[in-house]
Amino acid sequence: VPSGLGDDEPSGTDGLAPREAEAVTWGFAEIPGVSKLAVVGGCCGGKTQSKPHIREALKERLGIAAFATPEIATVLFLQGALSNGSYQDFVPEEYEEFMVQSEILQIVIEGIWSQGAALSVDGETALLLADRDAVDG
Repeated sequence: VPSGLGDDEPSGTDGLAPREAEAVTWGFAEIPGVSKLAVVGGCCGGKTQSKPHIREALKERLGIAAFATPEIATVLFLQGALSNGSYQDFVPEEYEEFMVQSEILQIVIEGIWSQGAALSVDGETALLLADRDAVDG
């Protein structure tokens, strides 16, 4: 269990199965020394392409170690989810379940990356760059 994980669950876990609620709670844990920056924008707006440039600028200009998370929806589309992201021949229940589960997975991935970032910088400041982020959707 990550340090900083309190007894309070973040809002929004009502209605989730116990394992899903636990994953969301774990993913939202505050990791000391790690801040998050969400790179936001429209579809195909250059978020993913900009992250390496942002990471480099943060390191060179400010000396901040930045770690980039993948966007889970893209990862899942590349593996065939929702007809490779084309949404062809899907049913509403499939779409709804995809949205819920991909959000949970995004939260967990951000939690894992935050822990890794904290361990990598040995007490220094780290920044997590999220392609969008869990709360942005």
